[in-house]
Amino acid sequence: MAIFGKDITAADLAAGNLQGSEKEKSAVSRALRFGLDQPTENVATTLKALGFDTQADSLRGLIDAPENYDSKSAQFVGEEGMYDFSALPLAVVEQAGQLGGSLLSRGIGAGAGLAVGGLPGAFIGGLLGPGLFEAVQIAGPVALERARNANPPREEPDTSDWAAALGTATFSGVLNAIGAKNIGRLNTTLVGSGVREGGTEFLQGLTEQFGSTAGTDKGLELDFRQAGGEGLIGGATGFAAQVPSSAISTEQSLENLRQEIVGDSITNAMFDQDTPDQAVEQMGEQLMLREQTVENIEQFEQEADQYDPDDPGAFTDENVIQEFLTTNDQYLENLIETEFGNQLTRDQQFQLFVNVQDYIRNHFEFFDPRTTVSPREALAQMAQTVQQESTAFLDRTNLEQVESGTDPRYVGPQSMGIIPNPKETLYEQRMLTEDNKLGITSIESGIDPNFLTQSILIEDGILDQRLPKDPNKPVNPQGLLQELGVKETDKNWFETSKRGSKKVVSELVNTEIAPFLKAKKDAGEKVTRAEIENILYDSLNRHTSFYREGMETEHRGGHTFAGEGLGDLFPEVVDVDNYFELWNHYIPLIPGNSALENSPYFNRAGNDNLHNPHGDGANMWTRGFKVSHPQGLGTGKLVAENQSKLHGHSQDPNKTREMYLSSVNVVEDTTEIDNIRNRREVYNRAYDNFAEEVATKNENNEDRSVPGAMDTLTTLLLEEPSQYDQYRDEALLNIDKELSSISNEYANEVKELRTKQAKENNDAFVDIINITQPLGSIGILIDQDSFQNFMDQPAQALDVFESAGRQRRNRFIEYVLANHGLNLNLGRIEEPDTFRPIDQEILNLADRPNLTINEKHAKEKVELILDYSPKLADKYNTFNNLMIAADNYPSMAESRQLEEFEGRSREDRILYPDYPFKNNYPAMNLRRIVTKSIKDGDDFVFIGSDGKGGAPFTVYKAQKKEAENIAEVIASYQGDLKAEDLFKVLPDSADVPGGPYYALDIRPLKQLIEAKVFKGFKGYKEGGLVMNYGDYGRSYI
Repeated sequence: MAIFGKDITAADLAAGNLQGSEKEKSAVSRALRFGLDQPTENVATTLKALGFDTQADSLRGLIDAPENYDSKSAQFVGEEGMYDFSALPLAVVEQAGQLGGSLLSRGIGAGAGLAVGGLPGAFIGGLLGPGLFEAVQIAGPVALERARNANPPREEPDTSDWAAALGTATFSGVLNAIGAKNIGRLNTTLVGSGVREGGTEFLQGLTEQFGSTAGTDKGLELDFRQAGGEGLIGGATGFAAQVPSSAISTEQSLENLRQEIVGDSITNAMFDQDTPDQAVEQMGEQLMLREQTVENIEQFEQEADQYDPDDPGAFTDENVIQEFLTTNDQYLENLIETEFGNQLTRDQQFQLFVNVQDYIRNHFEFFDPRTTVSPREALAQMAQTVQQESTAFLDRTNLEQVESGTDPRYVGPQSMGIIPNPKETLYEQRMLTEDNKLGITSIESGIDPNFLTQSILIEDGILDQRLPKDPNKPVNPQGLLQELGVKETDKNWFETSKRGSKKVVSELVNTEIAPFLKAKKDAGEKVTRAEIENILYDSLNRHTSFYREGMETEHRGGHTFAGEGLGDLFPEVVDVDNYFELWNHYIPLIPGNSALENSPYFNRAGNDNLHNPHGDGANMWTRGFKVSHPQGLGTGKLVAENQSKLHGHSQDPNKTREMYLSSVNVVEDTTEIDNIRNRREVYNRAYDNFAEEVATKNENNEDRSVPGAMDTLTTLLLEEPSQYDQYRDEALLNIDKELSSISNEYANEVKELRTKQAKENNDAFVDIINITQPLGSIGILIDQDSFQNFMDQPAQALDVFESAGRQRRNRFIEYVLANHGLNLNLGRIEEPDTFRPIDQEILNLADRPNLTINEKHAKEKVELILDYSPKLADKYNTFNNLMIAADNYPSMAESRQLEEFEGRSREDRILYPDYPFKNNYPAMNLRRIVTKSIKDGDDFVFIGSDGKGGAPFTVYKAQKKEAENIAEVIASYQGDLKAEDLFKVLPDSADVPGGPYYALDIRPLKQLIEAKVFKGFKGYKEGGLVMNYGDYGRSYI
């Protein structure tokens, strides 16, 4: 019995009546049945040609084709002349069976791929699913056609026919996989899907013609008109299937919209559901829901136009908005439940529904049918609003779940969604898609393919020593954390206890075991050895890399010292083709009911192309150049930058808004914070009161400088003594004036201070003139004692409007004229080329004869002002309170503590997930470069001592330390091989930007790997092996 009855119509299919009804068959239903029947007939032909007659007959009976039906696709293409576009709509309906089958097989393929190949397998399976669907259809008909084209014709295909047919089928199948990709999925462009599917059908048509005729006795025949017609039909089909998802606003009739909804419902239902019954049921629900919504909007539009806005009894705008919301509430509820029912509780769905309604109410101009908004545009806008509001809502919901203290990745009904068989996946399936298989990374060696590293927990027996042999026996996670030396910090993270090993704890953290054990401890649950090992291997599976060179990179040589002299040491850096970037991404474990795009555990900073050119998930990166050793010893990769925005910004004390996700869940005693905040607020109130009084009492004062002077004084009250010397006399003059007007004692003190400081500056000027002898070039030497006596005498006349420096310069000119008969002022006019440079030098010396003395004088002046500042209370009643508040103002350290606390509580904070390698990403980046370099056949890895990209110096110091560790590991395989032989500074590189530079010789490491004796680097931190394996690693010398 056929699954679909002969009398089925489109309405029956939508209603779930698979056996049809007694209604008269429409042209659409007949075309639909023909389209569903065609793929099964093609597959049956292939099965029969292969000898599976029973299976072929069974498949042919699956769907009953309409009787006496002429293919509309054939009518559209015709024999010659123009295409018959009147047949195109029904030709598109016929194509729905092929497209739907391709999409269904994509879903099946992806599921199978995930089961056998983890994350890479899902991608490959999703691509090959539709390819398999297409290939099975084409192979049989092509093989039979080739047999008929033989001379003499053959009744059955022979081996050569099948070989050619399978090649054609495979290529055509891949085209079908590409064509089906993303059709019916959200956020795919309308034109893109149509062009993609149309271009695919055109190429498939030519491929099948080639496969059927090429190499046969009949000869190659290619009908481009036939292939072009198939391309037009395929393009229209992809276009129609995509319209509802793309939400493109075009003017169409409601009947066209309904037909598009039918096509989209069939496509999405077949893709999303497991059985035909479920697919048909979902398609029917979507069809009725969307049709009803469009009808509701149309009815509302007609009724809203009848209201007279000038009639007091008519509906107000609020009435219209409320009526619109009521009309469409069922659509919004169903849409939210369909899209987010597996991620949100009923209460959360209701809250999202309220948020969407609030948005529509506040932005009704985008939905109002009384304007130019069509029903279809309003429908699309509502769907877009649901997506927009859901993103923000899910972000908040997921963060609240994290802040609740329970880690949903490891505890709860949606936890532990790890990759199936993670250990096998890491060492077997993953290697099929990685470019770094080196011959030593295997399940037996325990060396992972990402970083050439062995787990010390596994290979050194750390877990064996602390866990039962039975992998499924439960143990207490709290005791295990203590046994492993893990200590929880007050920052909600981990550190090494006194009894622990830093290397062990580092690996526990970097492979997610420590967070897993903490979550289980907090939930009062036990753990097993099998779970711990699965967490470790699951984490290692989640690292992925992007390696690009030359023009394919995002930055193409930028953010390095390439243009600033690095080419003097490595000439190859000037060629952009030698530039490379290696990015490490991490796709974390997340709760089963959440999505990556809304998960706080996922680094979602993909919109930052500078630091995340390959999208979300970036963890760390290196960029550099393929170069040669300056001494001609071999090729290698130069690491010009080693960075991680995620870890760098999270740990930067100057970026108080940016922090790790773990920081938001820190439970803190706020007593000290409250005290700091209260003292700051008391000062702010006192300052406001003082500023208001100063402004009031000086509003009629012709001297407008007083409020500014008092504002500078309030800054001095809070200043650290070490900063007093930054204030120059000019900034303090107006404070002098105000204090002198209030206190005669201060006026006298400051006068004496000026006299003393002027004498000290004059003495310093005499000293500097004696040392530099600025007139020596014209044969005049200044006697120090004579000049000192002159400067100690009171000046005959001073221009009080000139600076102290110019006054000292003028005194020098007087001395030279009186004692050497030289008029420097006249010399500047008569011989400017000679005397103007001399005059400028003298003026510079006179302005600042001694920088240390200037700083000393500034400090003395500030201290004198602060000593007499209480006198201001005689004029300003609020000043005493300001001084008391200033004395209790938080210190710099306390202010930083408050900023960090408030940063963790800010709404605009930037949270980064706690990705692996917080404290050792420079080292792991270098290991990844070493792994890549060995794969590429390089002999060296070159590193610098600094980077241009802004990373702190400590990053490159850690990179150098790891290079030294790697050299020690390699040297440990041979007793007389020294680490210093393998890691050397490059001569003449200290003055090169970013230098000095070093060369890490990896030639002996390549030999160890080729001999399969290298045991890998130890642990996901640092360290090495102390082992001797004979002569390996020495023969290159």
